[in-house]
Amino acid sequence: MKRKIIALFLALALTGCAASGGGSLTLAEAVYPQGDVTRTDGYDGGLNDYLSAALPELLSHTDGENLVCSPLNIYIALSMLAETTDGNTRQQLLDLLGSDTIEDQRTLAGQVWRNNYRDDKDNPVRMAASLWLGDEPKCRQETVETIADQYYASVFSGKMGSMEYDQMLRDWLNEQTAGLLENQSQNVKMNPNTILAIAATVYFKGGWHDEFDSSFNTKMTFHSPNADAEREFMRCVTNTYYWGDNWGATCKSFNNGYSMWFILPDEGISPEELIKDSTVLDFLSAEDKSSLLHRGMTVNLSVPKFDINSDIDLLSALESLGVTDALDPLKSDFTPLTELEDIYISKADHAAMVKIDEEGCEAAAYTVIMTDETAAIEPPSDEIDLILDRPFIFTITGRDGLPLFAGIVNNP
Repeated sequence: MKRKIIALFLALALTGCAASGGGSLTLAEAVYPQGDVTRTDGYDGGLNDYLSAALPELLSHTDGENLVCSPLNIYIALSMLAETTDGNTRQQLLDLLGSDTIEDQRTLAGQVWRNNYRDDKDNPVRMAASLWLGDEPKCRQETVETIADQYYASVFSGKMGSMEYDQMLRDWLNEQTAGLLENQSQNVKMNPNTILAIAATVYFKGGWHDEFDSSFNTKMTFHSPNADAEREFMRCVTNTYYWGDNWGATCKSFNNGYSMWFILPDEGISPEELIKDSTVLDFLSAEDKSSLLHRGMTVNLSVPKFDINSDIDLLSALESLGVTDALDPLKSDFTPLTELEDIYISKADHAAMVKIDEEGCEAAAYTVIMTDETAAIEPPSDEIDLILDRPFIFTITGRDGLPLFAGIVNNP
């Protein structure tokens, strides 16, 4: 018996305008809100369990290379996937996502979506989703309609495994990401046994509230794990410095109210080691970081310009995070999706890209956790040089403190 497959494709990028799929295979086309979406309350700490597990797993295996991901993008896609499952398969996903029931998860994912979506042509934070069905009806209509309605997902139908349908999926991904992940998307393919592909994209673009002055740029040595290299550094002065045990941090604000955080480990501490520290995770996810703020400090920030991207195979990460039944055709339960048996996830790809320069940042989305625990350490002096000339962590956080994007720069 041939095993039926669910393919989960995740893609995210940094700029461009959302575009809808087209042609005779479009069954439903998502209509996205115009302007800024009304923010909602109610999910404070709701993503803590997910972030405390996912961030270290996603960012601690760099092998000395750059690594960037969007926990929020993955979170939304896994929420959609949970809608298609039941039994222990669903429970494992809900345990990872941090919800007791699928209804709770649906509500939470909707709140996260609304609090982070921003339809702004100059500083957008936009998310898109789609479902890709075969040309023969094998999926339950009710489940497809629920996902399409709750997650603003477009729905397409076509011949699984055909070159034309694969290209249609790649075109949709490229349209949502302005073609910036075109090389990665070339590897996205379905096969004749695929019964459903879930695709989710998110991108972010923000100009700095105070731009870097390029006349202050300078060439400096960046000490990467493999070799030293000369890089172009941007410089500015800020007045916010945060510190903890074995690290220091500052942030730069964007015009849209979002922020980018730069976290520099102390000498001898790697970013991969630091990202596993619960107090650092608490800091990254905290909306109110004032307990670690040294007010009135002059911070001479030097940060290298960088343009990094990553491809992540999520199958091993999902397994490490406790999502195992969905990967096993003998244990998986996809009964809400189809009456077919022996269904499993065969592919879970994640692609991401982030770029910063003097004008701002182009990047994707992100999610985070928070607990108020601080380290008892001595405060720094009133002026400090924060020079990011060795591997560091960065995040992009939303208006509610939720990290949209996270990465480790080992070699800008």
